[in-house]
Amino acid sequence: EYRGYLAKYPTGQFADIARRRAAGGRGGNGTATRSVVPTPAKPTTAAAPERVPPAALSNVRDYFLWLPEQYLAVPAAQRAAVLSNGGTIVDVKNGYLSFQSGPVAHTTVALFKLAPGTHLIAVSSVNSDPNQPASSQLVFLRYGQGQWHDVTRATLPMPFDPALKYELPRFGTTIVVTNQAGNKVSELLWMKGAFTLKPSH
Repeated sequence: EYRGYLAKYPTGQFADIARRRAAGGRGGNGTATRSVVPTPAKPTTAAAPERVPPAALSNVRDYFLWLPEQYLAVPAAQRAAVLSNGGTIVDVKNGYLSFQSGPVAHTTVALFKLAPGTHLIAVSSVNSDPNQPASSQLVFLRYGQGQWHDVTRATLPMPFDPALKYELPRFGTTIVVTNQAGNKVSELLWMKGAFTLKPSH
């Protein structure tokens, strides 16, 4: 009917309205609407879920399984296999775990008690590759309210030296510091929630 109207009255205000409606619009007086083809939504890729530890971690096995990979160079998917390896020492009672973390690398995790139910977590790694200078790594961590905190600088009573070895204790609470030849350089004594440096004479 709009096209018939336009054939008789091709000009004028109402002709413009009829022309818009004949084209499929619904409005007049400059308010005609164009048909809109919806744009398909782009597929979204779900982000990988973040590893969230339980509310409380109570022993060295728990901490080992949930330590962030930036502090423990063992992929999370491989840690259960490390625990079941016959060469791994897992001493839950004494808060001690030790394993071969590479062909020439050894890693130890040890817990030091703080307030009831909380721990200072120490992770020590030693690289003994004969083709490279021997080196070590040592980090101290605390876990609370779903967050990991690196407290290494606040915990060590002296600057960290990667040329030294830091032997975490399985029995007792003293960290023995040696040079690459195995000679004792100093000891770190754990007393009242802090380490005290005891030089070797």
